[in-house]
Amino acid sequence: MNSNLATGIRTIIILFVAWGIVLARGEAKGIASLSKQNLLFLIISGIATGLSWVFYFKALQIGKVSQVAPVDKLSVALTIILSVVFLQETITIKTAIGAALIVAGTLVMILWGLRGSRRKRGEAAGKRAKRLKEKKRRRSFEDA
Repeated sequence: MNSNLATGIRTIIILFVAWGIVLARGEAKGIASLSKQNLLFLIISGIATGLSWVFYFKALQIGKVSQVAPVDKLSVALTIILSVVFLQETITIKTAIGAALIVAGTLVMILWGLRGSRRKRGEAAGKRAKRLKEKKRRRSFEDA
């Protein structure tokens, strides 16, 4: 499936679900109380979310899920870091360790995955070289 099409379908479903919840709870009247700053933040957040979905689906198309998903989950650790830097939130030792483990786990998944991919590519290249060498040997034998 085309990743952009998948993102479009997913977005329509989310639109209906989110607005269904807002309308069912009678919260639509709160739109009038949004400031320009709130609207700007929501617009930027919506653009960032949309782009992240497009890139995520594209990455899943061309990469391994076992490598793409951990990178996606780095957003949790990044959010924790940004909350400390920009919102001056205090961080507990438990949260810091959790964020560090997320980063470490992601690096392990990516780096070991890449190492395995390189090994497989190296083995495939070795097999191709061996076949070409054998082909040349046969041609030189046939020409003689």
